[in-house]
Amino acid sequence: MVYYPTDINEAIRKEGQRRRYSYRTIKTYQKCVEKFLLSCGKTIDKISKKDAREFLSKLSDKNVAEAPCMSITWQ
Repeated sequence: MVYYPTDINEAIRKEGQRRRYSYRTIKTYQKCVEKFLLSCGKTIDKISKKDAREFLSKLSDKNVAEAPCMSITWQ
């Protein structure tokens, strides 16, 4: 059985705190995930690695201030 958090921002916050990330880093991750989910247009259980790669590729092609999203590791 796979776990999908009902509140993704809360899940990111908890994991960030567990890893001792700064408040600003956690907020950046939350914003990047929000942008990804909006651009993907899928529910979290339907998202694939391909979706993540395409999103990061689009950011790379744009070469704009959304660069913090480029450093997130998608597993």
